[in-house]
Amino acid sequence: PGELQGVGETTCCCFTGVDAGALSPTDKGQRLRIIPGCGCETAYVKEIVEELKARQYHRGDAAKMRIAERQIEILKRIEAKVDHLIANSYKPLPPELEAMKR
Repeated sequence: PGELQGVGETTCCCFTGVDAGALSPTDKGQRLRIIPGCGCETAYVKEIVEELKARQYHRGDAAKMRIAERQIEILKRIEAKVDHLIANSYKPLPPELEAMKR
């Protein structure tokens, strides 16, 4: 999937376009701008940029939620392992160490 980093409005001479980061087409390694219509569609370009930024924002939120959910599952497994270790590995201290505690 393409990254939407650096989404924004761009101008070249008098033409208004969209720079959509990695989604922009390339020519010989050079990233090209997307210029809809005849290049004078400033309102349309702004609409496109706003929509791409909104999608970028929501995509980021969704990714953060997936990461948080994974971390919660990992923590639950760790907690279960610790509980198991505590429940199954308790041994009373030898008498000489018990005496040292006093």
